[in-house]
Amino acid sequence: MLDKAMEATVGAVDRRFLITVFLPTALFLGLTVVTVWPSFRPGGALTWWQSQSGELRLIGGLVFLAVALLTAALLGSGLGLLVRVYEGYWPGRLGTAVAALGRRHHRKVLAGLAVRADAASYARIESGYPFPSDRAEVRPTTLGNVLRNAELHPRYRYGVDAVLVWPRLFQLAPERALACVAAARADVELHLTVSALSVLYGLIAGTAQLLQMGPWWSFPLLFTGPMAVGLLSYLAAVAAARTYGTHVKAIFDLHRLDVLDKAAADLPGPEEERWHRLQEFWYRAVPPLTTVVPGVASADAHPTAPPDEEARRSVRLSGWLAMGVLLATLAGSLFLLMI
Repeated sequence: MLDKAMEATVGAVDRRFLITVFLPTALFLGLTVVTVWPSFRPGGALTWWQSQSGELRLIGGLVFLAVALLTAALLGSGLGLLVRVYEGYWPGRLGTAVAALGRRHHRKVLAGLAVRADAASYARIESGYPFPSDRAEVRPTTLGNVLRNAELHPRYRYGVDAVLVWPRLFQLAPERALACVAAARADVELHLTVSALSVLYGLIAGTAQLLQMGPWWSFPLLFTGPMAVGLLSYLAAVAAARTYGTHVKAIFDLHRLDVLDKAAADLPGPEEERWHRLQEFWYRAVPPLTTVVPGVASADAHPTAPPDEEARRSVRLSGWLAMGVLLATLAGSLFLLMI
């Protein structure tokens, strides 16, 4: 009976949403409430909770569940934006400046891999970077480069625009292949959600301990710990993104011709030229049988981005972030120790 009741309660909630968004959000809200509780002390919030009546605890639990569901729903609707932020799409002048530093660093890494040209270097390029000749496509973050690598794979091999063709290919790919892609994508989103919430919790918890003048050890524990979890979760997201990219590449390698057979069976010529004509039809409404010069229109459809202004120095963003967390931890600990 309990299993049936749980199935009826959670059955309407998508399992992916439950694991990827709701559980991390509920944990984040619970830890935040305990941490910012007035006169923070271990077990303080739990003691207060146990002192309340059963009715108040039931109402409080329902309110917490409703708030967690609403917050998770809002976060779930913005997962695409969260992924883009971790990819390095940062707005504003500051975001542009920081992104330029990240691109400079990764371009240097890519150039070094291309110079070495050994098996290990090729493997890193094949799974995590655009081609060395395609410097304009380099993203500011490791995650951004891994996902960009998967997106560029069909274009490099077959002249296929992955963004344009994927919605059509999705309708024809086998369910097993799509399930693998969905599972890998869910892993990426789960790790990024945990990373973002961990960093946010570290900022909230660290600030709360400074304002409440807690014990000196509380700031390092509640600030550095979540930051470390956030970094580890990001690294796990990068590993999951490589798996996701592998599945996406495999679908294009094995099933791209299904789209040509359905949408361009009458087009003559080699595969790359057929893709070029079909994509011009989808993108620009150019009739597929119109005589075109291969490569000219597609160059217009995919303009090469102007190179960013090179920063004056190469700065490893991860190193600066680690140094900033360390300095903030030391400063907060000294402040709490002196008061």
